[in-house]
Amino acid sequence: MQGTIGSSVTDTLTFTQNGTALTAVTTAANGVSCNWTGTADIGRFVLNLSFCQTNANTFGLRCSNGASRDLRISSAVINAQLNANGSYSGTKADTYSVVPAGSFTQVGTMTFNENVSITK
Repeated sequence: MQGTIGSSVTDTLTFTQNGTALTAVTTAANGVSCNWTGTADIGRFVLNLSFCQTNANTFGLRCSNGASRDLRISSAVINAQLNANGSYSGTKADTYSVVPAGSFTQVGTMTFNENVSITK
């Protein structure tokens, strides 16, 4: 995981808005897609993860003690504000349940905090 610190990824984000209600689909470069629901206001929006494909999970990570663990996505939120140039910036937090490989018994939690930049 250490190697991912400071790295960048590009996802495609497709919005649908009805009043203040907002839905979105993100598609990562590796093909993983997730569905989001949230709200939009003047100059900002908040999206909460509602569903991700199974391949959004990470399997077979090796811990420093040699144990094998899987990360299963449990929640995520994107908060973004409108910038003067028309782009959006904000944060994204992904929370995963840490489980022994092949199991569903949670032994820990891992949260990834990210900076987000969105352009049209």
